[in-house]
Amino acid sequence: MADTNRGHFENDGRFGCRYQTHVLELYAPPRAFVNSALLGQGRSGYISNMKNVLVFCASEPKARSNYRKTILSPIQEEMVLSCFPSERHGELRAWQEQAGGFFAWGLRGADQRSLANWQALEPGDCVFGFFHFRYQVISRLIGKAESVLFADKMWGRKKDGSTWEKIIFLLKPREVSVPASSVYPYMYSTYRGATRIGSKRIESIIKDFGSVEAFVAKYFRG
Repeated sequence: MADTNRGHFENDGRFGCRYQTHVLELYAPPRAFVNSALLGQGRSGYISNMKNVLVFCASEPKARSNYRKTILSPIQEEMVLSCFPSERHGELRAWQEQAGGFFAWGLRGADQRSLANWQALEPGDCVFGFFHFRYQVISRLIGKAESVLFADKMWGRKKDGSTWEKIIFLLKPREVSVPASSVYPYMYSTYRGATRIGSKRIESIIKDFGSVEAFVAKYFRG
C-alpha cells in the first residue's frame, strides 16, 4: 500500500493557546466492555469498541516535556477539576476512577482538520504516542472535553496564540516500543503531529484481522 496520505498533521509543539472565554463541553463514554489490561492500565470498564485510531507525536523537546507531564504521569485531580464547572466534577471523577488517574493530550481547535479529527473520535478509540519512529505508548480514549483554561495551565501558549483546547482523556497509557516499520502498511510509516489513521487503512486492518482490537492484540501486546 503506497504511503501517499499521512492524514492530518498537527504541530508537535505544546506551547499553549489563544486565551478566550473558554467553552466547556464533556462527552461521556457509552457502555461497552473494554479490556484495559491490553491497552491502558486503568480499571476494566465499559466504553465502546474501537472505530478510530489516533497517533500523536511528541518529537520536539517541549512536546516531550508535556508528554512526560500529562501522558506518563497522572495530572493532579485539583488541577483538572479547577478548569471545569462543579456540575461536571462527578463525571470527571468517574473517568479518573476508570482510567487509573487523569491522563490527557490536546488537539488544536483552530485547525479545521484537527478539529474534525477530534470530533470524530469516540470513547474506546485507540490512541498511540509516537516519536523516534516508534509507537511509545498505547491507550484508549475515555472521554473528551474542551477547555482553553485547561490547555493554558497544562501546555502554555504558542506565539501565534493558538491552543490545544480540544482535550482527550485516556486510560492510563501503557508503554510499548513498536517500530513503525513493523505495522506498515496498515499504519503510516512516519508522523508529524496528531494523525487519525485513514479509513482505507482501517478497512484493511478489519479485513485482515477481523477488528482493530485483534490487530492491536497481535502487534502491541508485548
